[in-house]
Amino acid sequence: MQESGFEGLQPEASLAGLYDALEGNVPVDVVHRALREINKRADAVLSKHQQTMAAEGQ
Repeated sequence: MQESGFEGLQPEASLAGLYDALEGNVPVDVVHRALREINKRADAVLSKHQQTMAAEGQ
C-alpha cells in the first residue's frame, strides 16, 4: 500500500477514524476531505510512477 500513495498512513488512526465515521461521530465533510486527500496523494504517486515507466520505455 505504501507504493500506492499511502506512505505515512497510520493504520490504527485510520481504523479509529473509519469506525468514528461509520458510527456518525465525524461530520460527513471531514470524512470527504480526508478521502479526497488520500486519493490526491495516491494519484500523485501513480502519476509519478507512470512518468517513470514512460521515460524508461522511450
